[in-house]
Amino acid sequence: MNNNYIDKIFSCFKNLKIGVIGDYCLDLYWDINMTRSSLSNESPFCTFPVVQEKTSLGAAGNVVANLAALCPQKIYAIGVLGSDWRRDIIVEKLAELKCIDNKLIELENYSTPAYCRLLQFGTGETYTESNRIDFINIKPLLKSVEDKIINELDSICPDIDVLVVNDQLRQGLITPKIQRKLNEISKIGMKVVVDSRNNVKSYRNSILKVNKFEGLCAVLNKNNIYQDSLIEYDLDYMDKVAKKLAKETHSIIILTLGKDGVIIAENNHSTYIEAVKITGEIDSCGAGDTFISTFSLCLAADMDVLTAAKISNISSSIILKKIGTTGTATKEEILATLQ
Repeated sequence: MNNNYIDKIFSCFKNLKIGVIGDYCLDLYWDINMTRSSLSNESPFCTFPVVQEKTSLGAAGNVVANLAALCPQKIYAIGVLGSDWRRDIIVEKLAELKCIDNKLIELENYSTPAYCRLLQFGTGETYTESNRIDFINIKPLLKSVEDKIINELDSICPDIDVLVVNDQLRQGLITPKIQRKLNEISKIGMKVVVDSRNNVKSYRNSILKVNKFEGLCAVLNKNNIYQDSLIEYDLDYMDKVAKKLAKETHSIIILTLGKDGVIIAENNHSTYIEAVKITGEIDSCGAGDTFISTFSLCLAADMDVLTAAKISNISSSIILKKIGTTGTATKEEILATLQ
């Protein structure tokens, strides 16, 4: 890829406006020093002494953070949060990003989602991650809230260059009604880039960023394929998965395969992109958010899908080397990797 061409495209980002709708979450990292653990007086278990806490934006929030790292003109953030301490941290961190137009709706009886990662260490330098603790919402959105979200979409669509959808939670923002609205927006010509964990086949006429497990779940009609994760699905099979999803959804499929690269499928044609070679320790948390953020901005700047996916493949590889945080990839980091 020509670095001058890439630099020219990146310079266009400052004129772009992006909408990000979806599940805004908080990521928490708790460093637990087990050398300070003791047996609890109240129960027959040892304590988890937290000696450091780090917070960052997660899910749709991390998409916004990654977009902001590439310096667009404006990002519209559309979603819902509860009235709790996690909401306060998310709003504060979004305000730090400067280019954000916060359209998040606060609900009294809603739980702001959060992912809490417990990173235990002892006398050595090795960290071991325990079971994650999640704050989840279990109440469906009220019809009145759905209508407010749809009104916000109608208000920003004439002003934006691309719409990014983060559909991560089973009981999240993207209800069937809102999803139908998104399909309508795609059908009339808006560039809509979707990252959906559980509802891939419900979207139409979009660009769908799908990872290996999401793609397999969609094609095999399973709610969870992770128990089959040790099964080796070769590239030929995954190519068929991508083409099948492209045909069923009338969309462009970007199927990310981790160390095995990326497949782009459209109209029964596909292209393969090799993975960036990485050695040493990696942390994949947030890599998909970085990919879709870089890709969406490149697409909004009228870059072709293949080149945009290649650059996004590089930006997500930068995140893999940022351990213990979701992280972002800047223009300077991406250009340095291209050299």
